[in-house]
Amino acid sequence: MQWDASEEVITNRAKYVRDHKRSIERLKTTISETLQSYRVVDILAASGYYVLKLEDRNQVYQTKMQQAKFLSDEKDVRSTLQNCFGDIYRGPEYELVKSFKTNVNDVSNIVHIKKDHALIYSKIDESLQQVKFENNNILVEKVNNVKIYDMALMENDSIIFSIKTNELKLYNLEGQVETFHCFSSLKTFNIYGVHVNRKNEICVGISNSNYANNCNPTAKVIVFNTEKQVIKTYENNRITKEKLFNCPIRIVTNYDDTICVIDLDSYKSNTGKVVCLEQGGTMKWKYEWSSFLDFEPFDITVTTEGMILVLDLSRNIHCINQDGNVTSYKEFYTSRPMQLPSPGSLAVDSEGLLLVSQNYSFSGSSAIQFYKLK
Repeated sequence: MQWDASEEVITNRAKYVRDHKRSIERLKTTISETLQSYRVVDILAASGYYVLKLEDRNQVYQTKMQQAKFLSDEKDVRSTLQNCFGDIYRGPEYELVKSFKTNVNDVSNIVHIKKDHALIYSKIDESLQQVKFENNNILVEKVNNVKIYDMALMENDSIIFSIKTNELKLYNLEGQVETFHCFSSLKTFNIYGVHVNRKNEICVGISNSNYANNCNPTAKVIVFNTEKQVIKTYENNRITKEKLFNCPIRIVTNYDDTICVIDLDSYKSNTGKVVCLEQGGTMKWKYEWSSFLDFEPFDITVTTEGMILVLDLSRNIHCINQDGNVTSYKEFYTSRPMQLPSPGSLAVDSEGLLLVSQNYSFSGSSAIQFYKLK
């Protein structure tokens, strides 16, 4: 089925090339003049696009499926190469640079603290560890037995986390757990996703989808400050007024201040989507994957270049650009891991390396791997 879809795309693209061959040939003179101009560097630099070097080839360049996306330019052709040929977005390649074995059965959450330091949480062991990556070992600096669903690091190094109740918990610097905030007026709601943005504002995803016979749950993403004052609430699309969420389990903010949310169909379901919102509450895009398989997103992070990486339950990573287009698809395992509470977790450290936790169902162990994105 995947090849049938790809064959159709290739056929349509070949027809597109044939139909536009004459018009492209007529532009040959214009392109040649641009390349021969003494200002060619200035012209290309001002365009803001990356131009692939053109080479003479005697064969067709073969790409792996799902590794690149061609975006044709529908605007009137002007005087630059990009306007003639459109743009090619290619997702990153993943180069494994180091791997560390942990002493816990699984790692369902990773939060980067600073260089070579992270927080890892094991859902099986109900153990929160502050660790340091040193040489080829993980040094455990602090351990606390606590139950966590999602967690985030605050500006003062305290850890704020949810436990799927209407209470938001705080793990302070003294190693004590306390209630940070209780949504007492929302007793039928549970807190799922937790995130702290660059302004030290706290974003939480809440939903009442856990209550029986609730076929049309109410769900929101609430943003409030450290004084617990609500700044914004996202519930309905500002323009269409349609409901945005069912069960928001993970939240991140990108460098353009958009908010990306993993939203499941319900708390019992694994299928869902990624919703991207503008600050004003307008949906910028929605990603549900185009495969014939269900999309089961579990964790999400943002790279230093603003690319959104989504880990699904089959331990595949979807790379999405800021326009909502998938640019690559990384398959870490060909079969779905069984008897595990989570497929792992994602985080990006201060050097731009991607941290991926790997949970092994039969050995009862886990590892954290570092990937360089190229």
